[in-house]
Amino acid sequence: MSQGTLDVSRYYIELKSSWDELENFHPLPTCKCVIQCSCGAVQSLKTLRDQDYTIRFLKGLNDEYSHVQSQILLMDHFLSVAKAFALVTQQELQFHISVIAETDGESKSNT
Repeated sequence: MSQGTLDVSRYYIELKSSWDELENFHPLPTCKCVIQCSCGAVQSLKTLRDQDYTIRFLKGLNDEYSHVQSQILLMDHFLSVAKAFALVTQQELQFHISVIAETDGESKSNT
């Protein structure tokens, strides 16, 4: 799935809905041991899934978000998809503010 004509919030909501639906059909395994598992395999699976979600979210964004996408992927600590979404949303807001400022500047120069 890619962003296409959707704004970032709508794109994220649609991705999240499909992931939630997928998790209903294919939930991550849980430890059923009498003594709680200490190897961390289940947590590792969850971490890998969350990283996959972040990468899928970022890779589906339109090209105008390539700068923030690269910054997130180059971070030492891998961000959750929710944190990546928050950063991309901030970038989207900056785009809108720039467009409004340009439009406002053009209308003032025309008067």
